[in-house]
Amino acid sequence: MSCRTAACCARHPRACEPPPRRSSEVRAPPNGVFTLTSLGSTVPSSAASDPVARRVLRKLAIGGQLAVSHTNGANLPFARNWYAHLQRARVRNFALIATDEEAFAALSRELPSRVVRCPHTIAAHRGRAQPLRYRSSGWTRLMFAVPKMVRWVLRMDVDVLWMDTDVVTLSDPFPVLSTLLEGKSREELSLLASVDGRVPDENVGECRVSYSKELRWGGSAGGWKLCGGLFFIRHSTASRDFLRMWEQRLQEPHAGAKNQPHYNEALRSSKLPFRLLPCELFPNGYRYASAAWRSKFARINGSQPVLVHNNWIKGHEAKLSRFRMWGMWVDPALNATQTGSETQQGLRR
Repeated sequence: MSCRTAACCARHPRACEPPPRRSSEVRAPPNGVFTLTSLGSTVPSSAASDPVARRVLRKLAIGGQLAVSHTNGANLPFARNWYAHLQRARVRNFALIATDEEAFAALSRELPSRVVRCPHTIAAHRGRAQPLRYRSSGWTRLMFAVPKMVRWVLRMDVDVLWMDTDVVTLSDPFPVLSTLLEGKSREELSLLASVDGRVPDENVGECRVSYSKELRWGGSAGGWKLCGGLFFIRHSTASRDFLRMWEQRLQEPHAGAKNQPHYNEALRSSKLPFRLLPCELFPNGYRYASAAWRSKFARINGSQPVLVHNNWIKGHEAKLSRFRMWGMWVDPALNATQTGSETQQGLRR
């Protein structure tokens, strides 16, 4: 929403700023690094880093880099699947942010020294017996707290691989990230973004920032499709300013229930330089669920992805079922991967 009258501005003062300018179709520059114009905020965060959390997270980081996700008590099965796959891939630099006491107590037993309690000023969520429904008020509050959580960790001088708990690790991502960052200072390249959204059937290998303007994409045509649930961000003042801009968008009147559009708009209107994670190594759920995409990927590369994001599917049970079908669900009691009608080997080709 954007107010254009004095009466509207009086009722909704935060809506008086002009809406972010929509850019035309975006193509990758020759060097793969995008540098964006700033509309920006340079207000530094006033939140002081928790000394206990700082000590834990900095100790876990390797080379100043750390994989991080967050969970509440109801989401613990997915959090366990998340960290079990990291352990299987022999990734040692990871941590979880617990957003309620149930999650903190459970993970403190299961993963000593790998869990920190989210400050109540960031996420004051209480545990629930049932998982939060997609786009419910509780789910929205947690998703809207993501930029604050990431900024909180960045202030501890740690670079963050931010992952939702529906991301599965098949191999250590940090060597790939290091290759992509090689030779670039944090001022020259601050963020590695994963591509979300759909791909055209005739070009399933497409990997780009935005949808084309073709009518088949409907309301998404021309819009950016980067993922707010999987990205790598380096600590710097500019990175924290981008995250604050993302936060501010989420606080605007009529921000809606979706976090990701605000992530894309904040990134588009900031000056933060970024490049794309290779889609064949970091596929979203839409790509990985496509037999055509897997077939093309196998012919091109012949190796499995690094991280798979099991999104583009709604509902706790549906997501769990697809994890099992893909052979990507770990039963904590058995410490074994559950497979379904399609074999793990076949899906990871």
